[in-house]
Amino acid sequence: MPEIRRQLVIQSEMANLKKVREFISKAVTDSCLPETEKNKIMLATDEAVANLVKHGYKYDPQGRIEIQVYADDKKFEVKILDSSEGFDFDSIPSPNLEEHIRQGKRSGLGIYLIRKVMDEVHYKLGEKNQLTLVKYIR
Repeated sequence: MPEIRRQLVIQSEMANLKKVREFISKAVTDSCLPETEKNKIMLATDEAVANLVKHGYKYDPQGRIEIQVYADDKKFEVKILDSSEGFDFDSIPSPNLEEHIRQGKRSGLGIYLIRKVMDEVHYKLGEKNQLTLVKYIR
């Protein structure tokens, strides 16, 4: 399978999540990643970009988000780059799901879900913050 290298740049607006989903969907379809893994990558990317719009850029449409996809016959990788304030990704603990449900919370599981559905998740703060999501092709 030939390598896939693609890039999408969007403004920080929830309306652009549709573009992100279409971009990821096409890249997954063109890769040799099993169709069964497609929804996991869509979910993780969607959660990451939505969190970035909401928390990183605080709904400021001037924020710029770059999404890069790299895929070969071994892995499918999504990199999300931004210039928001950033945060300490590793300091976010896994939630107590029973307590979360008992309290009737409807949000706050994004990072947990991203970690759960991807094989590797890395976050690096810098001039450009970089979230890397990796799914291995078995």
